Amino acid sequence: MIDLYAPLAFGSTIVLQGAPGVGMAVTRDELIHRLADQHGGCAVLAHLDTKRNSLQDKLAQISETGVAQHTALVAGSGFAALDERRQVCRTALTIAETFVAQGRDVVLAVDDGLLVSTTVGLLQRRARVVGRGSLTILLCGWQHDDLDAELAVRRW
Repeated sequence: MIDLYAPLAFGSTIVLQGAPGVGMAVTRDELIHRLADQHGGCAVLAHLDTKRNSLQDKLAQISETGVAQHTALVAGSGFAALDERRQVCRTALTIAETFVAQGRDVVLAVDDGLLVSTTVGLLQRRARVVGRGSLTILLCGWQHDDLDAELAVRRW
């Protein structure tokens, strides 16, 4: 979970959970904005297009908040098979690790539909600080009991 009053460690896994409309997107965009402004970092967003215009909405949202120039967006269909949705996450992870290899601090933000236990495990194993770059994982989603259990097992 995220504590908005505590500093966030580079190379960690951060979880934003809540119902739609509670400000997860605002918090995510603020983290990206601060990382880009204060540390020269960037973000990679892994997004599932579950509604007819959700991809256009996501592009408009990141453009309005001013983080578009620091953000790579990897999108897939929310109606695709599970393996195809996992591939969206793996592609975003590969892009993020490329930026880390270049010495940049990166936030990899993963949408709710991509948060299945195998994906969460893969992401948590890859979060790290490497030399001058770091990969911080930001999991954004609704509250899931299976996600809570998966994170608790990996945390302890």
